[in-house]
Amino acid sequence: LYDAEKGSFHPEFLERVRPMGIRFLRYPGGCNADVFDWRASVGPMATRGNFMNYHNGDPRGPMKPGLDDVLRWCERDGMVPILTTAFLYDKPDRIDLATHPRVKQKPYIVEYLKTAADRVALAADWVEYCNGDTGTPMGALRARNGHPKPYGVKYWEVGNESWGADPVGSTTAENYAKAFPSYVRAMRQRDPTIHVLLNGHGNKPEWNETILRLAGQHADGIQIHIYQVPGIYRSLRRPSRPELPLPIRSRHLRRRVEANPTLLSDLGAQVDGIPARLTELTKAMEAHLGRPLPVFITEFGMGNATDREVMTSQTSAVLVADMIRVFVSSPTIQGTNKWALYGGYWFSQVNGPSLRRPSTPFYVRPERYVHEIFARCRSEARLPTATDTGQPVSAVVFAHADGPRAILINRSATDWARIDLAIPSGTGTAQALLLTASHPLFGNETDPDLVRLQEFRFSHRPAQPLLVPPMSVLGILLPN
Repeated sequence: LYDAEKGSFHPEFLERVRPMGIRFLRYPGGCNADVFDWRASVGPMATRGNFMNYHNGDPRGPMKPGLDDVLRWCERDGMVPILTTAFLYDKPDRIDLATHPRVKQKPYIVEYLKTAADRVALAADWVEYCNGDTGTPMGALRARNGHPKPYGVKYWEVGNESWGADPVGSTTAENYAKAFPSYVRAMRQRDPTIHVLLNGHGNKPEWNETILRLAGQHADGIQIHIYQVPGIYRSLRRPSRPELPLPIRSRHLRRRVEANPTLLSDLGAQVDGIPARLTELTKAMEAHLGRPLPVFITEFGMGNATDREVMTSQTSAVLVADMIRVFVSSPTIQGTNKWALYGGYWFSQVNGPSLRRPSTPFYVRPERYVHEIFARCRSEARLPTATDTGQPVSAVVFAHADGPRAILINRSATDWARIDLAIPSGTGTAQALLLTASHPLFGNETDPDLVRLQEFRFSHRPAQPLLVPPMSVLGILLPN
């Protein structure tokens, strides 16, 4: 991913990422954020510290790319960064290891907690390093590391999934809310213009109610994560044959889905439920704060279905496209970040070389093409849309000076859809960007060219019917 000798990202990585048109990038993001010490990620590579894998305590080697590497990339490519601070609900030297909820499961965190830096001070220094002038201690350090000008990082989230099972940062809603104001005060002392986000929950109203009631007045926004899993894969958590280990149950289930892909068609209904969850969150903010806060979705996509094939397939790409459609259409959402861009288990858009498999070539998963379709179709002006409820197709339409651009998402796993486009447009040549596959479970893990973006032109006239393939994403650039 990052060539330390050249001090740059690998060109094969960049050529796959840049067409995605990313405008909002989260770092370091994910569960490892709560054991991330930004100080070990700056300066010459030879002096950088090891990054600890929170899953097992193993060091992952020097931090690359580090903080400056990522923020310089954001500057060059016009991306807005959002940084995830490490969170701990109390000072490390006051943590009672006898009652810490993860010590028995993850005993390696004992030594880590004994030596961990104070999280509040760490977050405050991080803000100063990114945004302070060279007259401040951390700003001077940034200048010595080759970037005298402040980065001006605006968005900060305190902790990652603090409600979850992370071995270090997770806690109760009450503990999180009690600790949050101290982070905000310390961070704003270094830069009062930053936006600090509460760590909300995408599907637990009781968590959100508590943190909004106790700490919402200190926040500039709230961030949540939204994942969806096909209903058939949720059955793995309630197995009919518990005597079989999970990988075997998963393979049995996959064979069922391969033979009957309609089992994947329920994802669209799940996505249709997201606006109600956002409305519920808005009502909670209005009840406790008297106003809605900006909402940021800093992780979304296919949840852990315990099956790499479905999580890296065309089905996942259609799900991601449909979720982006919902987010684009929401007046409360200010920014979204797909987990994850690179690596990141089976969730990533781009994959390639890793510490374990350094010879793996760079390749893209179908989801990556969804971002390219949106990048080529989106604009600041979105047109209102309504789709026939009898159709499995959802849509979003954008206005452009040279003609409207529509994105059609066929959520059916097996059925083609005949669509009559009632979009004011001209007669002439239109361009299509089509992402589809001959089976919903197809992906690029064994053949990186199996699922690709198909581009073609066709003659268009207003109200012309279109046929949209099953489980597909179709971008259409119409004449004016």
